[in-house]
Amino acid sequence: MYLLIFQAIEGQQLMQFLYEGYSRIIEPHMYGSDAAGVDLLCGFQIAGADEFRKHTGWHKYEVSKIEHLECLPTKYPGPRHPYRLYSRTFKRIYCQATNPHLERLHARNPNGEASA
Repeated sequence: MYLLIFQAIEGQQLMQFLYEGYSRIIEPHMYGSDAAGVDLLCGFQIAGADEFRKHTGWHKYEVSKIEHLECLPTKYPGPRHPYRLYSRTFKRIYCQATNPHLERLHARNPNGEASA
């Protein structure tokens, strides 16, 4: 499963899986673990639903609860706004979607100057 997550993020491929009994299709953006060591997948859900009938938007999924994971051949164009390269939820990041424009913004210091 972990290899599929890496493949999907690096290849910007959609992922489909069951989570808590609901089918989801997401654009995977970040995979890592929180302070308790729980592996998490962060992505933008584009289809499916959850218990609140929410169909789209940003979600974090506990990897241990994901079932029937598959990478779809459909690609997405890259990180979706307002995706952040860093998240306070994640203590450790294993893999994340990249965007050269976002990387340049995060390389700047608070004064707006590029860091060395």
